[in-house]
Amino acid sequence: MYKLYYKLFLFLALVLIFHDKNIGQSEYELLEKIKQSNSIDKAVTYNLLAKKVLKSNTSKSIEYANKALTNSNGNIKIETNAYLNIGKAEIELKNYEASNTALKIALKNYSANNLIQGQAYCNLLIGRNYRKLNDNIAAARYFIKSYQLYDKGKKYESAGFAAHDLLELYGDLKEIDNAEKWYKLAKENYK
Repeated sequence: MYKLYYKLFLFLALVLIFHDKNIGQSEYELLEKIKQSNSIDKAVTYNLLAKKVLKSNTSKSIEYANKALTNSNGNIKIETNAYLNIGKAEIELKNYEASNTALKIALKNYSANNLIQGQAYCNLLIGRNYRKLNDNIAAARYFIKSYQLYDKGKKYESAGFAAHDLLELYGDLKEIDNAEKWYKLAKENYK
């Protein structure tokens, strides 16, 4: 039995070593690319880096997203991605209010450009943050908006995520009729 655990541990250690090495090389290559890029290309690359290191180095992710903002030259798409990256990083750090601040800017930009999927995704993340902050009324409002947008965009599986979050919220609040409604909608959308 000891040998089995040892082999499993050794295997996992090797996977982590090589996985981190690959992340480091890719990050290094992207940083080298930045040195030779114009401002907009730098901003795009910083956003890629922010997304890439989100789970492994959350503080660095925020740093990269802020550098994307600095280099964006007012490009709304780049700025929106940067705010989305900041919002997601702040979630990882459990800074839900800071996350909502960034996500609401991204949401505003998505709304101004009528990008339904981006609006729906931001509404979903903001709703989840409000849920973590125990503001169930705000959470429900954002989840419902997310559901409506996903449904309008015919992204039914994603609509199912919002319906599922509403099911959990209303179930926790013991609002059985609402929980049943969202259960049915979640089930329909996951098919």
